Amino acid sequence: MKPDGQKEPRRSLLRDTAATTLGMGLRTLAQASTFVIVARALGAESYGAYVAILAIASALSHLSGLGSHIQLVRTVAHDPSSFNRAWGLALAVLGLGIAPAFIGYLAIMYLVVPVSASWYPIILIGVAELVFWPLARICAHAYQGLERMNRFAVLTLLPAATRLVAALALLLIPALQSSTDLLLCWAALYAAASLLAAALALVLLSAELPLPTFKSSYSILDWMRQGTPFALWGFGEKFYLDLDKVMLARMASLQSAGFYGAAHRIVDLLFLPVYALLSSASARLFRAGSESTESAILVCRELTPKLIAYTVAATLMLILSAPLVPAILGNSFEPAVDVLYWLAWLPLLALPRILVQAVLNATGQQQRAVSAMALAATLNFLLNLWLIPLWDWRGAVLATYLAEATMGLTMLLFLKTRTRSNQHPPT
Repeated sequence: MKPDGQKEPRRSLLRDTAATTLGMGLRTLAQASTFVIVARALGAESYGAYVAILAIASALSHLSGLGSHIQLVRTVAHDPSSFNRAWGLALAVLGLGIAPAFIGYLAIMYLVVPVSASWYPIILIGVAELVFWPLARICAHAYQGLERMNRFAVLTLLPAATRLVAALALLLIPALQSSTDLLLCWAALYAAASLLAAALALVLLSAELPLPTFKSSYSILDWMRQGTPFALWGFGEKFYLDLDKVMLARMASLQSAGFYGAAHRIVDLLFLPVYALLSSASARLFRAGSESTESAILVCRELTPKLIAYTVAATLMLILSAPLVPAILGNSFEPAVDVLYWLAWLPLLALPRILVQAVLNATGQQQRAVSAMALAATLNFLLNLWLIPLWDWRGAVLATYLAEATMGLTMLLFLKTRTRSNQHPPT
């Protein structure tokens, strides 16, 4: 009986990983198709403007929910009977966080965008990212906390699927009216697709799981306190990953931001299976982390060989497929070939950091992860200020590599310090 009991979690993880990978594979296909359609339709300059707006909105989207999606997973993974209370708290905190996040978004955009820029795309993309996307994300993570990864996969696929339909609709617009502002049209379609995905996710979850309880034994303030480090991490990660695109648009040109953003998007798409595997193991990681740091490290160690094998394959795929970019996206994205060659090694450099980050978050050390991210984001900002005027997008790539290495080493130092203190408790 014992051996069977030991094999079941492994079989469950494999099943969950397969479901999540299938969902994320379809999601990747939908996102890649959307990316190709939108990039070709908008061209490098308008796509660069879209990337810059989306970078700021998606970073601030993590603050509107104050980390409720991760806090929901952690709470339900520890105690599945707390679902309805945790679900109610997640919705309540999201409702409280939307307005401040949106005001901050508008203030930042006022400082960043040129005076002549239209505000309609900015507002529409902001509503999509700060209101609709966080709601859809919380619905998906509700299933993740209960380890119902098939449903989690479906709900993470929904936004990508609805946006693909919106992108296909975008193709019809030039045929109907050639003088239409395609960036504005895409922003409106993007917002509508995000609204539809959030509504469908909420309907599905409400039909299958207990309704939220808003009178909870948990304190909203305590929930916000515990979730805020995750929110700061999500904000810091997006800020760190997308800051260079915004700075390129501001300090170089929208064209540079466009083809740099396109190359970065290709790297992101090929890296999604790594997040699929870690998402499947997240509830298990949180349980192991509640026992000890060593237990969480052991879970990540079991996943590492698969992740390394995939990341090496993804790097080779990026290098070999780079010359195909102009044929797929259009001739205006010809410079993205060189960018992709430069960025191809990023997944290999980022993987160790992502694994250490997973251990820190699972063991309640998310504040340390946020500190490392803040250090890397600050370094990235300063390096971009210096290097972009000198070397355009090459400066942005170099800044990314240096900041990523710094963050990984800082997190590893934090983890080693924690592990050493656990091994030698004070007497």
